[in-house]
Amino acid sequence: MNRDEIDPFVWSTIILGIWAAVGPLVGVRYGHDLSKRWQKEHWLANNRKEEYREVLQALSAAIGPMVQFGAPGSTANLEELKAATSAENAAYAVLETRLFIKNELETLDVYGRWKALASKFSKDKNVQQFSEGYKTLTEDIRKAALGSPGQPPKSSS
Repeated sequence: MNRDEIDPFVWSTIILGIWAAVGPLVGVRYGHDLSKRWQKEHWLANNRKEEYREVLQALSAAIGPMVQFGAPGSTANLEELKAATSAENAAYAVLETRLFIKNELETLDVYGRWKALASKFSKDKNVQQFSEGYKTLTEDIRKAALGSPGQPPKSSS
């Protein structure tokens, strides 16, 4: 054997020594990336869930004053009109300001369906149809909320 050649055993010892120093750093870096990705996915899922909850709460809060003011036989007073208008506008505001579920709401046409329900109810005062439309709309929203974020929601209408 030539004196200039290094024994394979020496090479393997050198490589293992380097890996002993570098390996834990690579592992820590990889673990950090995995943890960061999981935290981001968890954060997005929580925000998505919270936005769906806010949409359902806004629609639920709006239906009471709208029905109370618009129901046939009810005596209309200015205070009830203000409450109904304010509740309806609050629902529109919530629907328009969603960041994490915007695409799903557009796919379900939640804004358009809510606007059509409110408009139809203000004209015909049919509480039964308004309630049924509201129920269908909120069921579709709940289905979308429980579905996967990348999966397109399915509409019942």
